[in-house]
Amino acid sequence: MSTLTVLMDNNSLDKTLAAEHGLSMHIQLANGRKWLWDTGQSGLFARNASRLGVELADISGCALSHGHYDHTGGLDTLFNQSAGREFALLAHPDFFRKRYVIRPDSLCYEIGLKTDNPERIRERYSPVNGMVELDEGLFMLTDIERLKGNFQAVDNFYLDSECTQKDGIPDDACLVLNTSSGPVLILGCCHSGLANTCFYARKELRIDRFYALIGGTHLASASESALKQAADTIRDFGFSRIWPGHCTGQRGFEYLENVFPDRVQPMGAGLRLEI
Repeated sequence: MSTLTVLMDNNSLDKTLAAEHGLSMHIQLANGRKWLWDTGQSGLFARNASRLGVELADISGCALSHGHYDHTGGLDTLFNQSAGREFALLAHPDFFRKRYVIRPDSLCYEIGLKTDNPERIRERYSPVNGMVELDEGLFMLTDIERLKGNFQAVDNFYLDSECTQKDGIPDDACLVLNTSSGPVLILGCCHSGLANTCFYARKELRIDRFYALIGGTHLASASESALKQAADTIRDFGFSRIWPGHCTGQRGFEYLENVFPDRVQPMGAGLRLEI
């Protein structure tokens, strides 16, 4: 049995836990090894971990879904708490690039990696392209193919401070965890779009059906057609249980909950799943 614990999310299921616009999960595999998926926007994920009885010092590694601040902002805290212990740090090479977004006020904001010690991160970091098995039954997928006509959440993202050079966010990654109940899709922000992500998992891992989905689906401001495509993908890939959070947004969550009332449940800091 594997255990997934949400350390940080936009919402909290426990009033004693912090919430912020960010995502972090702790994964304990059936073999006993432990992994971290993202670090939220700040060090608050570590405080939540302590309150949940989750030990961060003994992780085998930390995998990063992409290079935005709300998934990498707690890296300095993680390094400080690891007290010199070795752990793997894995991400797509574009993780280090400068990143920007145009927000509704029409201004351009920097949203990339947030750290006081980038060299420390570079020294520990190992690049991931395509698909790699991180641990027994735990896979990381990057360079997710964007198929023509499929939704992807890349509007208003840029690589320069003038916001002229479009950012397709190729470092967007996901995890797939094999369990006795079936594969579990663990998302960061799903900038690639849910359909593209699932089709890529089918291509790389020969997966036709998933047991569960957990994480951000980037549907907060998605169009009706994008929402419908996400629902169709969930149906086509047979997801039985769905915990959408972070960038899914209230609108995206309510849409999925309305279509799949018996499958969708809220995600938040403090959620613990034994699968």
